[in-house]
Amino acid sequence: MKKTNDVPKDSGNLVEITLSIKDQENSKHKKLPGRCQFSNQYPYWGWNKFISLENFKDTSKGYLIKGKCCVEAEVAINGSSKTEYTQ
Repeated sequence: MKKTNDVPKDSGNLVEITLSIKDQENSKHKKLPGRCQFSNQYPYWGWNKFISLENFKDTSKGYLIKGKCCVEAEVAINGSSKTEYTQ
């Protein structure tokens, strides 16, 4: 895969992403899928709020145990496409 800054200005990479925080106690993981297009104009992407800090720190939820958490990211690059920029 080309680096984002090597991609022509009018194209981007189509990507599917799944981000998970593993519940280390009960196997009830927090998982969010997403699709995005990374390009020179939009080199980053994410969720406004994946999980609240309160839920993350709540030991009964199993995300943070003894100061450790397990994060898993799945990334599939599906190809590239042309983009249209409006200014």
